[in-house]
Amino acid sequence: VKYFSNEEHEQKRYAAALLSYQGAAVRSQASVMVLDVGQATIIGVGVTLVMLIAASKVVSGSMTAGDFVLVNTYLLQLYVPLNSLGWVYRSMKQSIVDIEQMFALLEQKSTVADLPGAPELEVEDASVEFENVTFGYRPDVPILRGISFRVPAGR
Repeated sequence: VKYFSNEEHEQKRYAAALLSYQGAAVRSQASVMVLDVGQATIIGVGVTLVMLIAASKVVSGSMTAGDFVLVNTYLLQLYVPLNSLGWVYRSMKQSIVDIEQMFALLEQKSTVADLPGAPELEVEDASVEFENVTFGYRPDVPILRGISFRVPAGR
């Protein structure tokens, strides 16, 4: 980004992408909340109805108190794992989205490419050299002033 002096453009792209992500995250969280409320409502109504039926059977004498406790235990064993299904679904859905984004990123073409027919770069005894480098985030506060150095190959 610094090499091509494109910082402002990249900041705008990042801000737009971040706003888009935030909107999607809010929509996703809202749908998860609706799913959780719906699931809790269905489970709550179901457990209440079954327990009311079991209680009426205890009152009528066709079930014992032990049978009532057994029905409650069976229901607990049934609906507690159901609560985790929502989490499993969300995790799997997020994983699929992440994988799709990863493959989309891998398919992106580089914007910087060699010209057709460009020869391979052959490097022998290479080094990187900086001469009289001056740098600062603001012009009035320089951080580096006139720095020069050479980095030989392999260092």
